[in-house]
Amino acid sequence: MNLSSPLLGQGGVLVGSGYRAPSTLMVSPGEILPLEVIGLRPISPSSIQAPSTPLPTSLAGISVTFNQAVQTYLGFPSTSLPSLQAPIVSIRQSSVCSPVSAPACLVTIITIQVPYELLHIDVGLPYFFTAVVVSQAGVDSSAFSVAVVDDQIHVVTTCDQAENVSCQSIVTHLDGTLVTAQSPAKPSETVVLYGWGFGSTYPMVKTGEITPSPAPVLANGGGIPSGAIVGFDFTPNAGPARLAGLPSQLTATAYLTPGQVGLYQTDVQLPASFPTVVACGGPVSSNLTISLSGSWSTDGASICVQAAQ
Repeated sequence: MNLSSPLLGQGGVLVGSGYRAPSTLMVSPGEILPLEVIGLRPISPSSIQAPSTPLPTSLAGISVTFNQAVQTYLGFPSTSLPSLQAPIVSIRQSSVCSPVSAPACLVTIITIQVPYELLHIDVGLPYFFTAVVVSQAGVDSSAFSVAVVDDQIHVVTTCDQAENVSCQSIVTHLDGTLVTAQSPAKPSETVVLYGWGFGSTYPMVKTGEITPSPAPVLANGGGIPSGAIVGFDFTPNAGPARLAGLPSQLTATAYLTPGQVGLYQTDVQLPASFPTVVACGGPVSSNLTISLSGSWSTDGASICVQAAQ
């Protein structure tokens, strides 16, 4: 983080997101995404949650705008598209200085929902240029370029809900109780993974609004249901692995969770039998990692499964 940026005082500087470095920031329509900004003025209180839904596009005088332009043919000038305001989930500020003495001391985490209406295409023309601008009290930051892609999968963990806690994947049994070392998953059981950034659904939900029931299902550009590729790794404390899209691989349908904003879930059936696994406990925090891969991204959940009796 560069606290001596010359852009300080011009509405803040976007230095990254909660999951990715700023130089490679990609976003997916509908994704819940924390943006890390320095240089904004203090807000009071220092932590603010959106009071209701639909989510507001301005909170504590702060707003986030996505500007887009399209180039139809190579060599032709680009054409600006209507700007889109991102709904804001929450804003939280913390200081990296003691005591706070300047805007550069404050790190502001602005958690937004990326507008579903953002346009993108994976290959060829037309080409869409997308930039993010953060504003506070009418003062705009410089524009920061981002790439809009089909998916940016992030499986939700306890670190996404609170500070200074160990990052445990939030995975449940079908009855809604958490999968834990004391309540491990069993062979053939279906477990539920929750996440953000799985991509567009059919039907589309309005940005910033609660997901209705029945749940909209992850879908490709033609509205045909699609899903994430699933992989299993029974190595203790393993991380997620990128999975290639082979016809023989297991896929799981993802869908938006009714009653929530931008939250997806996918139901994954575990194998009918497990290899010999080390039971969770002590240095072993997980003995199965479930990887989920989309077209552009991979993440996973590390959980505890029942060891052989």
